[in-house]
Amino acid sequence: MTGNVKRRSVIAAMLTAGLVTATPAAAQPAPVAATEYPWRQLMVDTGREYFPIDWLEARVRELSALGMNTLHLHLSDNQGFRLRSDTHPEVNSAQTYSKDEIRALVSYAEGYGITVVPEIDMPSHMGQILAHHPELQLVPAHTTPAEAQQDSLLGGPETKIDLSNPAAYQLMGDLLREFLPLFPGPYWHLGADEYVSDFDRYPQLSPYAVRDYITWASSILAETGKTPIVWNDGLQWPGALGLDPSIIIDYWSAGTAPWIRTGRGPAELAANGNRLVNAGFTPTYFVTGGPASGLNTPPALLKLWNPGIFVDLSTLPAASRSQLIGSGVFVWCDDPTAMTPDEISGPLSERLVIMADKLRGR
Repeated sequence: MTGNVKRRSVIAAMLTAGLVTATPAAAQPAPVAATEYPWRQLMVDTGREYFPIDWLEARVRELSALGMNTLHLHLSDNQGFRLRSDTHPEVNSAQTYSKDEIRALVSYAEGYGITVVPEIDMPSHMGQILAHHPELQLVPAHTTPAEAQQDSLLGGPETKIDLSNPAAYQLMGDLLREFLPLFPGPYWHLGADEYVSDFDRYPQLSPYAVRDYITWASSILAETGKTPIVWNDGLQWPGALGLDPSIIIDYWSAGTAPWIRTGRGPAELAANGNRLVNAGFTPTYFVTGGPASGLNTPPALLKLWNPGIFVDLSTLPAASRSQLIGSGVFVWCDDPTAMTPDEISGPLSERLVIMADKLRGR
């Protein structure tokens, strides 16, 4: 299926399901009582593609001019680890941000009223780190051809750290504690996405492994008073959610494809007391290259989007709608060679203007 056909299919599905409508946004019912969402962000995937500091500073100025307030930096992924580590220099990519560069960027952003939210994505998306620590890679008990194909879509087992190995926590803890002091803001993104769902292949893991990782990592963040943020798709352990209600959840996916109704819905998470950011793959993601770029929502359709409708097509009950704190634009560089930072700037700015208007008021 070509990108244009995929895009038309997504548009048709969104219109049919009600994720957007042909009715002007101003005529749609307001999803929350407030006139402004408090969380208005841009996320940049610097883990896969290196973005120069001056490019990031330009985005800070742009966010400030648009009335947005959060810059989320996805600083690690399978293709790169961008924070220059002294405790584990072996994991550093060829292009990294020094500690002085990060301090200066955070200070620069603060001057424009922008909070920088860092993310070191664990326990999955760790290909760059685990290439230097193969002894910590998660090894499946068996792999069929079908399972190998599915693995390849998510980076393979070599991109996931073995949460049953105590040495895994030593490495992850070293990295968290090294970089926590660089970011004085109140938030830290723990990742926790796209780890394991087929636990029969990994008998060494507890089905609660991701929950236990989040709890463990949150205790480290608590040492500096930071609030954790996680992606929603990792919250798939059996039984009750049992998640600390202070954790903020980026709700991006509802199953193996973003618009399939599976897993825990936004209402369940809100009922637990958690705040939510609407990070729906459709339509908040801008993927710069690779197969998923064919699913990018055109700006014209983004104008019709209602931020109160999640990717599973649900809305929060009236009593918990204030727990939807905002949304943003998420730039993913699945193919880091597809677009240069300068080529990304134009289409990103077009989307930021629309998103800023959506989140500023209704």
